[in-house]
Amino acid sequence: MIKNISLALLYSFVLSCTGQESKLQLQNIKEINSLKDKPCNITDAGDGTKSNYDDLSPEFINKAKKVLEQRKFQFPDENTFNQKILDVFSFNLKDYKNSIIALRPAMFPEVAIKENKFIFIQDAGAAEPEFMNPDLLYHFNSYIFYNTPVSYVWLQTNNSSLLYDLVVYYGYNKDKKLVESVFKKFDLIVFPIWSS
Repeated sequence: MIKNISLALLYSFVLSCTGQESKLQLQNIKEINSLKDKPCNITDAGDGTKSNYDDLSPEFINKAKKVLEQRKFQFPDENTFNQKILDVFSFNLKDYKNSIIALRPAMFPEVAIKENKFIFIQDAGAAEPEFMNPDLLYHFNSYIFYNTPVSYVWLQTNNSSLLYDLVVYYGYNKDKKLVESVFKKFDLIVFPIWSS
């Protein structure tokens, strides 16, 4: 009799655990289905030029990854990658189902490559068709993910507009030196305070 009760309890426990597992799987599926498409991935420049970053060439991505590997770039782990994208660009990558995410609508946007954990960035001044500048790619990623001082200096010297955009466009303010350098470029008018 006790064996039958024990078996019945064990059987009901297994069924209830299986039911919970099914509920969790269903909840995970609902969460995945509720993820959004990134709206900046499809752009229309208005002159007939359309871009869909969901279809970014795997060749471009692999070439960029190879450039970073050759320069001994340390690809961040997933948590660091996601957190830095959130901190710097104010995008929670976990909210989007896309594996490639253009971080803003632009002709040459910063593009988060989730699978490889780096930011693909092009340079309008570089050679076509990739518009890839290996120095820019390396230093931008090194600065974003590791706040590397030499990369900061390189970006200040060679492409300060990207640093400016981090503060002004994205609202990044955790690097005080960067924020100060950006605000030095503004002509602020100071009005005297009159007291009576």
